[in-house]
Amino acid sequence: MKQIKHIITMVILCALTYTSYAQNDSIVNSIDLNEIVITGTGTRHNYKSAPVQTLVISKKDIKQFSGKNIQDILSSLNPSFNFNQSDMGSGIQLGGLKNDYILILVDGKRLNGDIGGQNDLSAIDIESIERIEIVKGASSSLYGSDAIAGVINIITKKESFLSKLASSFTNTSRIGMYGEWKQSNRLNIKIGKLKSTTHYSRKHTDGWSNTNKERTRAGIENTITQTVSKYTNYKIKESLSYRINKSLSIHTGGSIYNKTIYRECGPTQYRTYDLEYKAYSSELGMDLKLSNYNKITFELDYDKRDYFHNHNKFTMESYKDENNKYLIFEDGDDIKQNSQERFTAQTKGIFHLNENNTLNVGLEYIHEFLKPYKYIYHSNSEAYLASAYAQNEWQINKDINITSGLRLNYHKEFGIHLNPKISGMYKIDKYVIRATYSSGFKSPTLKQLYYNYTREAMGYTEYLSNRDLKPQTSNYFSLGCEYNTNKFSSSLTGSINLLDNVIELYQVKRSNSQILRGIQKAKQYKNISDAYSNNIDFLLKYSPNKRWLFGGGYSFIYAKGNILNKDNKHESVILDGSSKHHANLFIRWNKKWKKQNLSLGFYGNGQSKRYYRYNGNTDPYCLFKITGTYEYKGFKHVNINIQSGIDNILDYKCTKPHAYNYNTKTPGRTVFIALTIKIK
Repeated sequence: MKQIKHIITMVILCALTYTSYAQNDSIVNSIDLNEIVITGTGTRHNYKSAPVQTLVISKKDIKQFSGKNIQDILSSLNPSFNFNQSDMGSGIQLGGLKNDYILILVDGKRLNGDIGGQNDLSAIDIESIERIEIVKGASSSLYGSDAIAGVINIITKKESFLSKLASSFTNTSRIGMYGEWKQSNRLNIKIGKLKSTTHYSRKHTDGWSNTNKERTRAGIENTITQTVSKYTNYKIKESLSYRINKSLSIHTGGSIYNKTIYRECGPTQYRTYDLEYKAYSSELGMDLKLSNYNKITFELDYDKRDYFHNHNKFTMESYKDENNKYLIFEDGDDIKQNSQERFTAQTKGIFHLNENNTLNVGLEYIHEFLKPYKYIYHSNSEAYLASAYAQNEWQINKDINITSGLRLNYHKEFGIHLNPKISGMYKIDKYVIRATYSSGFKSPTLKQLYYNYTREAMGYTEYLSNRDLKPQTSNYFSLGCEYNTNKFSSSLTGSINLLDNVIELYQVKRSNSQILRGIQKAKQYKNISDAYSNNIDFLLKYSPNKRWLFGGGYSFIYAKGNILNKDNKHESVILDGSSKHHANLFIRWNKKWKKQNLSLGFYGNGQSKRYYRYNGNTDPYCLFKITGTYEYKGFKHVNINIQSGIDNILDYKCTKPHAYNYNTKTPGRTVFIALTIKIK
């Protein structure tokens, strides 16, 4: 009955939405409606005619916004996101659902690394991004496990074989407050049929502290813990492509990534080690173009990610190992905590069967390995997922499209699961109506299934795996309407995401062994709840002329779950970390001369309080930013771009004690300047 009630509510809401738009056709769309998007269906479509609603943050949006990282860009330019930054990476929420349910892709490939349950988005250099495409809701029929809340596809810059440039070199340097320093270098070389792209990036920050208080077992105490820790990272990436003939090309490449997080030792965190990540990747692929725009692609990818504790002082831990011996480390010891590896093989074919039908078929095989080196109960663990999918886009006429797909997943532990999806699009003059139903599937991670580990946070807590976990599943429904003209663009979408078998950490009774080893708490992964997320998203853009652009968005999110409380009874609560109201706005002005371009921007984003069951709700906040970009193209072979701006101009920051500061970790008002030089 609950599900039926949710669906009826959404249908009524979206019906009213369409009625309200139909009464406002005098309002005049300044969005690039011919921009190409691919993520929603896996095939190329103009933005205005994509069968599945795809939100785009364009190259121009990213350039003029001058964000310092991916989190900054997504949260400021789209109202559906929450972020909670930590030393381990970034915890993301999309539509009220957390990081675990969001699939992040880079050029259509899974982003590696979920150590700590978070993604290290700082590994992505924003200077290399061409655009970002966002598809909300379950997309498991096309992308497999993890895509329950949505998909974020980060598409990077590439030089075409048809480009007239023989070579180019681009350098971007950015400096800001708190020791912010970023370097991005990109070298493109084309020699006949061979194309090479070499990319090097480096980031550093000294970190900052918004408060000198921290919550501990003894209460609120003074602390040296930084709100954001000092860190340095770098990435080297090489990509090679060779065009054998007009139909066939091959490509290969690899990357090395390193990040070191420096943590002070003192009250209340007497830590004697820094954190370090090392990641490696390699790829090999082939693209075969057939007649009538048909094509086949094949990809092999390998990723490895290692996580270390780098000890900087002699340490004898109070925690004992399984043999009841204290763990002792010397200054300079780099102790590997665990290693994650993933091998992916996939092939995909796109076939235009006739004028009205496009078939997208594919096979995918993912094999993951987890090798823990400390506090282990299972020496090594692995799992694989084999999938086959088919999707047909049926263009009934120029105004109606039906896209339907089915994916068959076979998991080592959970057997066969089927995930269907169907989307419909109907155009009426300047209106576009879209509706979607999709089924989601997410297998438990290797860590949830096999990995037991201990973490020190207000005492030692042991986190226990569970071999009896069930996969998480979902059913997603959405209905939306868009209105587009030459100067005005708007959309209103309602959606419901219903989740079953949600996996959460649940406190369990300690064993005698755990008590002897000094473990204060024991938590285990369990299927203990179901959940739902109701969303309403409103977006608009308006451009009265070529110089001005106004826009913004609002997202209402109501996400609740049925959990087991401390009394072992089911209780309906708002999902941790979610907030009901999100909004963003922007005003951009642009002036072009023959060889010069100047743009100014004003941006704002905010949200209402976030809900947390045990640590208290956060305060609502609004952040505002101004930017300026000047570009000069007067030299024959050199382009110069200068960017500067002020982040958080009202100087807001959260000064709550650590462990309570969840809404935003901005240090307050900051100033930055960046210089880009491109030599062609």
